[in-house]
Amino acid sequence: MLVVVNPAKADVDVLLQAGQRGDGLAEITVPEAYVGDDVHVYLVFTLLDDLLSTGGRDAIANSVFAGTVTVT
Repeated sequence: MLVVVNPAKADVDVLLQAGQRGDGLAEITVPEAYVGDDVHVYLVFTLLDDLLSTGGRDAIANSVFAGTVTVT
């Protein structure tokens, strides 16, 4: 899962099926209104089936803060 937090807009964008950990790459499209904003990016590693079946409770493992980037 890929999570983008935009503090300036008090908004969060989530891509549930961002890919496999071994892919080494994930992309997400954020709203045009984010251009120029600094956003915080997180990677969340879990099995989608586990996440959906539990409603998120106890399903998430190993979240990683990937950094802060400016949307261009």
